Amino acid sequence: MGAVYNIQLLQTPKELIVLAEFLTQTRRVFLDEKMPSLGAITPSYNGYSVGHWEGDTLVVQTVGVREDTHFYAFPHSRNMVITERMRLTAPDLLENRVKIEDPAVLAQPYEFIYGYKKDPTYRILEYICDDNRSVVGEDGTYGLKITK
Repeated sequence: MGAVYNIQLLQTPKELIVLAEFLTQTRRVFLDEKMPSLGAITPSYNGYSVGHWEGDTLVVQTVGVREDTHFYAFPHSRNMVITERMRLTAPDLLENRVKIEDPAVLAQPYEFIYGYKKDPTYRILEYICDDNRSVVGEDGTYGLKITK
């Protein structure tokens, strides 16, 4: 959910689908489903995610992230658990409180917050490595180069 480019959230009654423009990635969060045992999950880059609603907050738990997949170069064990609590803080603002627990590697849980702003005018495009639309502005910020 650490979006380098825009993301799009699509919810159906049984899942939340996160489409990420960067590298055309897809994440699935299965809603109101019991988490399978860790042994039944094939490790993957995004892991296996289940979620449920607690009032206005979507609580998502993820396990089964491949051990060779590092978050900002931090290692983790097969038993890592990621818990996210997502909620709207304003009509166009989404907050994602993330907690990573892995006693084999971390002395205490690692917690941080991602924030997202809705842009109804933007459309996710296909990410093309050889014609990347990202540019660095004169002020050092990243933006998109739009070609027509």
